Amino acid sequence: MQSHNDNYGPSDSPPLVDSDASSGEPWDDSPAQGPEVPSQEDTEATSQVPFDAPFLVDAFEQLRGSVEKMYAVVDRQAGLIDKLHEENERLRRGEFDRMLDPIVRDLIALSDTCLRTAQAWLARSSTTPADTAQVLDNVAGDLTLILERQGIEVYEPAAGTPFDRKQQRSVRTETTSDEANGGMVAATLRPGYRNGARTLRFADVVVWKHVPAEASSEQWA
Repeated sequence: MQSHNDNYGPSDSPPLVDSDASSGEPWDDSPAQGPEVPSQEDTEATSQVPFDAPFLVDAFEQLRGSVEKMYAVVDRQAGLIDKLHEENERLRRGEFDRMLDPIVRDLIALSDTCLRTAQAWLARSSTTPADTAQVLDNVAGDLTLILERQGIEVYEPAAGTPFDRKQQRSVRTETTSDEANGGMVAATLRPGYRNGARTLRFADVVVWKHVPAEASSEQWA
């Protein structure tokens, strides 16, 4: 009994089977087609397209004109900004000068007072330390008035008031056996200055330090 393959003769070969045989389409063994190459006629037709040079020249000229106008606007704006800055600085200097004018006038008046006092002293045969102290007190009083006219307050903590470390500086302490005086101001050595709520210089004060009588006696025993 022969197998199924024995039905073919020696010169016969099995028929080729197309992968798309189920679709019934014949096998296409022609070479694959590449991209279409333009013909010589198409190339010559493309090269004969006219080049509009005047149009490009006009376009570039318009672009250059627009850029030049833009630079001109930027230059005008920069000049305007510089002018406004100079005007602002001039106004600020004027306001500062007007603010200083009252202080300058007061200092000029104080200088006149000192010169008159010096001339008066030259006419005296002698001066005493009390005279010098009086003149210096007057100068300090005039300076205090100048500061007060500018909103600067001079303050001297009173003795017996609580020590305030936000506006006062303790330069030394004094002992006391009275507990109620502990932490109180004993004396003011130098006044303080403040501008509204802002302290410009602390007042130098002496502060009482409470020491019990027994401890004080033991210390000196």
